Amino acid sequence: MAPHLETHVGTCHCQRIKFTVRIPPLADSPGAACDCSHCARRGLVWAMADAADFALERGRGELRTYAFGNKNFQHLSCATCGTHIAGAKSADTFPDAASGKIMFNVRALRDIDVHDVPRKPYSGAALPPAYVPATPFRPDVPLKDGHVVVPGACHCQAVQFAVRTLPLERDMGHGVVVKDCNCSICGGNGAVWVYPQAADLLLAPGAEAHLQEYAFAPPEKADRNRFYSCATCSCLVYEHRAGAPKLGVNVRLMDVDLAQVDVTFSKEASQREPQYEVK
Repeated sequence: MAPHLETHVGTCHCQRIKFTVRIPPLADSPGAACDCSHCARRGLVWAMADAADFALERGRGELRTYAFGNKNFQHLSCATCGTHIAGAKSADTFPDAASGKIMFNVRALRDIDVHDVPRKPYSGAALPPAYVPATPFRPDVPLKDGHVVVPGACHCQAVQFAVRTLPLERDMGHGVVVKDCNCSICGGNGAVWVYPQAADLLLAPGAEAHLQEYAFAPPEKADRNRFYSCATCSCLVYEHRAGAPKLGVNVRLMDVDLAQVDVTFSKEASQREPQYEVK
């Protein structure tokens, strides 16, 4: 008997890229949570579909490619909003029916809540060659009582930064709020946020030149939120609402073990009006 397949619609956040895919129910075939240096930074949840059940509806020319290590696997993201879409051996032929299978990011599916998708671990970090990060950026800055400087970086290391904050780990007892939001952009782009004062995000020299800005609220909205990601590897680094005293920094990019941090899973944002709609 042929397996029951469900049809899902996926897009990047700005919807320049759209695809449809038919897969077994995600409750019966959990997504793969890879722990490699790239996937962990982006919170990717992988699923696989038969190539015949995957259709790229639009946006081939909008894909940005990024590869690392032995470079035999291309990560495909939207060049505008940064949403990770899929992986392929060749971006030029994606989706390649001859490959038989398509690996895609479950976070790009717009008709599910990624928080509800069961996960199974995959140890991509064990595959050679080993990822070798650059020397962490640790600026010598004044510290308030109990605060520390935590370095961070996007995957390609073009955007290095540090955050002046109380320790995030639960055993330090500071109760710093760290949030995993399921709104259309945070859930889709895999961010986990901590909210320091804006002045406590310290960008390394030259890092700003490698950031690209994305905003989706109407331009006339003076306090619209702006999201900043690496223009090379597409890692989402931080978000800031114009004039706000605090900003959000993506903890996935920081030198912190998320397993040791109390993360609040928030579903409030996806219930706000206006609702995000796929067109």
